[in-house]
Amino acid sequence: MEKSIIRRIFFVTAVGLLLTGWQCHRKHHPVQNTPAADQTATPVGDQPEKPPVLVIERTPCYGECPTYKIAFHKTGRAVLDVRRFEGMPPGRYMTEAPPDAVAEWSQRSAEVIEQMAQLEEGPVAVDFPGLRITLKGKMHHYMLQHTPPVVQAFLEELDQWLQSLPWEPQPPETPLPPDEH
Repeated sequence: MEKSIIRRIFFVTAVGLLLTGWQCHRKHHPVQNTPAADQTATPVGDQPEKPPVLVIERTPCYGECPTYKIAFHKTGRAVLDVRRFEGMPPGRYMTEAPPDAVAEWSQRSAEVIEQMAQLEEGPVAVDFPGLRITLKGKMHHYMLQHTPPVVQAFLEELDQWLQSLPWEPQPPETPLPPDEH
């Protein structure tokens, strides 16, 4: 009788762990072609604004990873929400980016999405930084456990380019959402 009870407890525990692991796996692996839930920060002013054409978000890790969300609009307007980014205190910033640069970063983002779609990763630890790219209304989310060189170059060049733009701090209309750890 004891063996039967122990087997049942073991079975229920194993099934519970498998289901928990599956949910965790789905949470931390690429999710592609899903509608974007949060397109950008609330537009400034009274005029409603169309969704941005490109949103790139670098999510936190337990180290010193850059953590920000940049939304580019077709007009060139860019909204940057910073949590941690070299040389910039946390907060919201705006600038006007050349529309041709926005088109170039959209193209490069499409290439990163294509590159990441070709990867097959195993289980991931949760302290790795993430990358979310929303392009053409579709969010693509990746955990960057093993970042391919082309993706690493993309992120480094994006960081450098963003730091070169003339950002204007914005009053905090809404607080930044809490870290997602």
